[in-house]
Amino acid sequence: MQPQILVVSDPPHGAVDHATIAATLGLELENTKLKVAFAAPEVLAVSGPQAAHDVAKALQTAGMHVRVVPGSDLADLPWPRLCSSVDFADSALRVRIGGDDIDVPYSASVWGVSCLPPTGFSAEASVSLDEARASGPGAVVAEALEWTPHLDLFAEWGGSLHRLTITDDPPHVVEEVERLFHRVTIDRRMENVRPRRRFVAGEAGFDIDLRKAFSFGTLLLRQVLQSISEELRDLPQYEYAARLSYATRPR
Repeated sequence: MQPQILVVSDPPHGAVDHATIAATLGLELENTKLKVAFAAPEVLAVSGPQAAHDVAKALQTAGMHVRVVPGSDLADLPWPRLCSSVDFADSALRVRIGGDDIDVPYSASVWGVSCLPPTGFSAEASVSLDEARASGPGAVVAEALEWTPHLDLFAEWGGSLHRLTITDDPPHVVEEVERLFHRVTIDRRMENVRPRRRFVAGEAGFDIDLRKAFSFGTLLLRQVLQSISEELRDLPQYEYAARLSYATRPR
């Protein structure tokens, strides 16, 4: 089996040729306009290496910003780890995870993803934050964060990649992280974006319209993620967006 290579949107886009993009992706014009307008990264096409690069080149020629990444880049990323306390000390961000204090030096390279639903939006996750903290890192934490405002930090230091997730006053934490870290980028494209629901097999009235291609919540995307890794099959959108954001970062 060929490796799954993902063509991922990297908004915001400039002036685009919607008709060419629609033809390239095999979409109706209406759905194409929605994809181009969507603020956060999402999978546009999936194929083997050469075909993926051909699609990416066609989309770029039509004015769309895209990146090409192996699906394995999503699967290889660590799961979020919930921080129970946060302290900005003199030389490092100190967080508590479980019973351990972890110091993230301000010299670390940090990529943050700010996940803030629109004002007034609320929904209850199937797993509480307390349950997620007790479970340790893994898919259970992603479930608890499905609708929860938070800041995901991917931090590299000491030759390792660490992932820390902060739910306590994320807007303030974002400001401090940007002020104190020397090498930091905060991706705000999931701010004020209503998180979409996931595909639920057999749910009455659920939209499985394949013309929307790999939009979040479609059966087609679920199948692609599952083919990359069984663990990725049921990702909530915040988890999906955070992985895409880090995997498509400039290098």
